Amino acid sequence: MAGLQDTELDVPVLNSVGFSAASDLGGVWYDNAYPGARVDSDNPFYQLAIPDLWQDWTWKERYPGRKELLEYFRYVDRKLDIKKDVYLNTRVVAVHFDQQVDRWIVTTEGGLVVRPRFFVLSVGFSSKSHSPDFKGLEKFKGICHHSSQWPQEDADVKNKRVGVVGTGATAVRRSASLPRRLSMHAKLRIINAARGLRCESTGTADVETVKECQALSIHPFAQIHFTANACHSVAQSC
Repeated sequence: MAGLQDTELDVPVLNSVGFSAASDLGGVWYDNAYPGARVDSDNPFYQLAIPDLWQDWTWKERYPGRKELLEYFRYVDRKLDIKKDVYLNTRVVAVHFDQQVDRWIVTTEGGLVVRPRFFVLSVGFSSKSHSPDFKGLEKFKGICHHSSQWPQEDADVKNKRVGVVGTGATAVRRSASLPRRLSMHAKLRIINAARGLRCESTGTADVETVKECQALSIHPFAQIHFTANACHSVAQSC
């Protein structure tokens, strides 16, 4: 966002700004503050392929949790100084293309209007949260938290009866983490089959091998593009 450039292809720097409705960098990984939030792909796929970044960064876990991901985003910000060009707590509410001037018209909730030549939408494929219209929900006297809008300071579940609606990946992670903080046993009505992630710590040998593979990356826009099958195997099985 802050000065887009690819040094290998000698692409000119583009002056740019970013908008985020969140209070800090991280996108979905800032919003996803629910217990047990972590990735389900090997860590190299969650980092940028810029050499100055991956050479000095080492993941602690094979499948990093939210805390480590936020540490990585803060590390990237220290390296690239991204925040100076990002409007936080700013929601974009309208975008259209003006064909007469060949410019995008981007309008924020606060009334700010910018007119860039290029517009990159980075909201993901499921960024809009959905709360089912359960009959009688308005009569519920307890507290409801949507996983995508979980309190940043966490939710106090001590001595409370907790129900988790849903059986997808997010619900599986919450259901596995919440009982550790409850003074009761959890009962699941519907169990979703899920294999364990084996979230072991990243070994020194694995880190060195993956970094060697990253050094062989030949595609400047790929997060990870291994040129050797051995490297690909290590990244998948470390």
